[in-house]
Amino acid sequence: MGENNYLMIGAPGSGKGTQAKKLAAVMGLPHIATGELFRDLDPNVPVNKKILDWISQGNLATDDQVNALVKIRFAKPDVQNGYFLDGYPRNVSQAEYFKNISQVSDIIYIEVPDSEIEKRIVNRRVCKSCKAEYHLLFIPPKVAGQCDKCNGELYQRKDDNPEAVKKRLIDFHGLTEPVIPFYEKLGVRIHRIDGLQKPEKVFEDILESIGYEKK
Repeated sequence: MGENNYLMIGAPGSGKGTQAKKLAAVMGLPHIATGELFRDLDPNVPVNKKILDWISQGNLATDDQVNALVKIRFAKPDVQNGYFLDGYPRNVSQAEYFKNISQVSDIIYIEVPDSEIEKRIVNRRVCKSCKAEYHLLFIPPKVAGQCDKCNGELYQRKDDNPEAVKKRLIDFHGLTEPVIPFYEKLGVRIHRIDGLQKPEKVFEDILESIGYEKK
């Protein structure tokens, strides 16, 4: 089992992606986010176009589609010394597949109550023009509904509304959380981190929990 093979788990809006990027940069490891793997697909390749068309119709990528992308990514040599994997595996079936590709050493689970997740996500806004991101509670624009950078109109993503957030949380608890006991049985170390703290404190707690000292 690799000693630096980290799997990030957290509900949408928990901050796991942000933390994974920072941790990967500090530790000199690749940050692998499945969302980016899909965005990097070349649409001119027929098999890729089929996947992108499927997703563009509002469908979730199938296990087979995600597994195939992950397998290709993990064939690259930069993962040999470790990685921070973010957004995969999303369910036990994917975890079963992935254990034949790479052995996870640690799971970092950023825990945030559902009520806080809902508050974080439904208040997110994005600029239609420059794609700058805001938060009505934490990073509000200077002028309501208007981007500070380009004066573009701010909008709420369709999957950031309360109903969509509730569904995403149900999926997380029902499908993704069971990945934790799956790996626990395999002897993987589990680090439960309080995600209600400030991002800087969450970051420091993760480093302390995994025993990494910044140089």
